[in-house]
Amino acid sequence: MKSIVSITEKFLEFELLGNSEEMANKLSKEMKKSMEALIKKCQNYNIDPFGYGFYARAYQYPLYKEAQADWGKELSRAHFDVEVDLRIGSTGAVE
Repeated sequence: MKSIVSITEKFLEFELLGNSEEMANKLSKEMKKSMEALIKKCQNYNIDPFGYGFYARAYQYPLYKEAQADWGKELSRAHFDVEVDLRIGSTGAVE
């Protein structure tokens, strides 16, 4: 997942001037944890709010057809590798 974020907290402006790369790495790690927790929660409920079923049906139809009836259960057994590339686009308060 690639994203560009804007940080609008005024008190962070001084810390980010020299440590923006370090802050971006910390934010990336936190976002990765959050994304993995969200995926795990969806897997626990056997749901597919991200639309992986549409992707599987479009590109791997024969395999999807076999698992279609129990798609939520099959998705709950899947392993997801989450990568986050976060960049800080701007900092400071917006007027």
